[in-house]
Amino acid sequence: MTWAKPTTLSVVVNTCNRAASLDKTIRSLFQQAASNIEIVVVNGPSTDGTEDVLAKYLGQVKILRCADFNLSISRNIGIAAATGDVVAFIDDDAFPEPFWAQRLLDAYNSEEVGAVGSHVFDQTGMDYQATNIICDRYGSAWPKEMHDPSDLYSFPQAFKFSALIGTNSSFRRDLLLATGGFDEEYEYFLDETDVCVRIIDAGYKVVQIDHALVHHKFLPSHMRNARKATVHHYPILKNTLYFALRYASPQVGVDAALQHGENVYQAHLRDAKWFVEHGELPPEKLSALPGVYARARNDALERYQRPPRYLTADLLRTHAAEFLPSNRNSVMAADPLCVVLLCRQYDAVDSGIARFIGVQARSLAALGHTVHVLTLVQSDARIDWEDGVWVHRLTAGWYDDQPATLPFRVHPSQWCYSRAMLDEVRRINVRHKVDVIEAPIWDNEAIAFVCSGEFPVVVSLQTSLGIALESHPEWRDDKAHMEGFVLPALQAENYILSNCDSIRGISRAIVDEISSRNKITMPGENIEICNLALEDRASNAVRAARQSLEVFFLGRLELRKGIDVLLDAIPAVLNRVPHARFNLAGDDKILAPNSTETFRQIFVRKHPDLMDRVTFLGKLSDAEVDAQFRSASLFVAPSRFESFGLIYVEAMMFGVPCIGCNTGGIPEVVSESDCGLLVEPEDAPGLANAISDLLKDAQRRRTLGQAGRRAYDQRFSPAVICSQLIDVYRRATHKHAALAAHLVH
Repeated sequence: MTWAKPTTLSVVVNTCNRAASLDKTIRSLFQQAASNIEIVVVNGPSTDGTEDVLAKYLGQVKILRCADFNLSISRNIGIAAATGDVVAFIDDDAFPEPFWAQRLLDAYNSEEVGAVGSHVFDQTGMDYQATNIICDRYGSAWPKEMHDPSDLYSFPQAFKFSALIGTNSSFRRDLLLATGGFDEEYEYFLDETDVCVRIIDAGYKVVQIDHALVHHKFLPSHMRNARKATVHHYPILKNTLYFALRYASPQVGVDAALQHGENVYQAHLRDAKWFVEHGELPPEKLSALPGVYARARNDALERYQRPPRYLTADLLRTHAAEFLPSNRNSVMAADPLCVVLLCRQYDAVDSGIARFIGVQARSLAALGHTVHVLTLVQSDARIDWEDGVWVHRLTAGWYDDQPATLPFRVHPSQWCYSRAMLDEVRRINVRHKVDVIEAPIWDNEAIAFVCSGEFPVVVSLQTSLGIALESHPEWRDDKAHMEGFVLPALQAENYILSNCDSIRGISRAIVDEISSRNKITMPGENIEICNLALEDRASNAVRAARQSLEVFFLGRLELRKGIDVLLDAIPAVLNRVPHARFNLAGDDKILAPNSTETFRQIFVRKHPDLMDRVTFLGKLSDAEVDAQFRSASLFVAPSRFESFGLIYVEAMMFGVPCIGCNTGGIPEVVSESDCGLLVEPEDAPGLANAISDLLKDAQRRRTLGQAGRRAYDQRFSPAVICSQLIDVYRRATHKHAALAAHLVH
């Protein structure tokens, strides 16, 4: 029969009691670039919420059960249910990179290839758990070899052979059936190694490639605790001896195989002793180990003389099924991009930039694009897969390589951060092509990227240093700070804006403001207006029954947010609308200018009689903010400047009418959506009039609120904004490519 290259892949996930992690693994598989895969999940005797997780994927994933706490039995069930030409295995605490499945399939490029695997990152995502693996017939492994050993070590009866790690292994299904699948003696450990040696002994290669990558979080299990100390020694000791007796003893003798088992046992004793001494294992684990080894040795000696327990014809008949393509089309874009978003403070809970980048990242990923967010941490670096997004938490290190052609010296804190991010993007680009970078103008995050010219760069405009300087007179008074940081940083901002591929203005106002403050004329052909989006948190929300008229403010209690103006307006409003209430949320620990008191303290001291109708809520959780929006009659935020005005979009989402100021990007959100009123900045009497008038007019509030919700759906929903953003990215990539071609010629 003529050999045909495999074209379909079944991915088998064997799981037990890892509901949360399993859910992430399944969702990560839906992001695979390959269209010809199916997902098979075999649930062991789970007692957590695994069945609830699987219920979400009925019709999209093949779901089977395994009554035994035995990985090889579970894997054989997966093989029986799988109908792909190739069967791949991944653990329920692992996440593949986007081209994993397709690259495994592509490696089956000749009839002699029987199995394919690739490298596996450890739980940090920065180092490898395994690269190229060599095993011997004792079951010993060398998991980080430099080169693919398949050519040198894939021949029948090789004592050392090419082997795969279970969480990133794949096998031709016809060979699995021909060689018996998994030996069910291996309840855990050496199960896939046993398959590899049989594939090789049958005359096929076990190939290892370096670019079908998996991130393995290596969660605690029945075998190991959170400190990675072995807590269940029996399967490892028994299966090591069983494997050595089955495969090594025919070449070296039974005594040598038994001695190897003794050596492994002694290593377990040493490890257990260390973990007990350091408080990582209870002492009884160490004292029980000799008895555990004796049982393991006896069982291995007995069972290796029996016929192996392989995949049965009955199991194949029981679980036979048609190929079930994963629901790729619902999540994969027709022409997906690989997007890198820089966000230095991505994990900061009070960062507006971090917030909108988080929404953008999740929304782009939901549309089928590959998204990497790069951010800075002070602790150990790591890569995580969160809500469909690859989050790289990196340390900056030291770089002293600013180009000599730069007419200024960027402050080391900005240069070293940007250079570290550039190095990480280069690493990503080796694994899969990076199409575009987006970075905020704040903190000059894009400076190293613009200097290198390697990747298309889109710079988004929010508050720039030039704008921030206006509200920080103390910076101007500090000559050393101005000369050492502020002035070079301003030069860097203008250099980035003059040399990036595209400028994303989140409002027309922010483009004008930065042009004025930074004294720069940005290239008009590079400017694209693309607003910000918010995920819908209100579509299923039930509006709270209002016992009173409630006015909600959300923001830091500082001058820039106009809190002084609002507090000046509140007494007049409460005099006209006595049954109204004000709920003020946000950081209220900020001192008022030239004062030893906060705005909150000043108001409480001046107006103790109003404190039954004015509540300072402090910082709120997202759920608490949502509760306030659901009960609010009116949202008020008299900011002196907003580059866009995301807080008004939040109110619109909940159908709450808004009052803001006629400044910055606020009119583009509020006026153009017909969802509220605008007053002039710093006009406390005008603000009091606007609030009072709306509180007295329920019908107008209702009309404005409904218009706001419609505008959210049509203008600021993630699908709408990300569709516009993808067009921005594609134009930037075309422009970058055209410029590169021009420079070559």
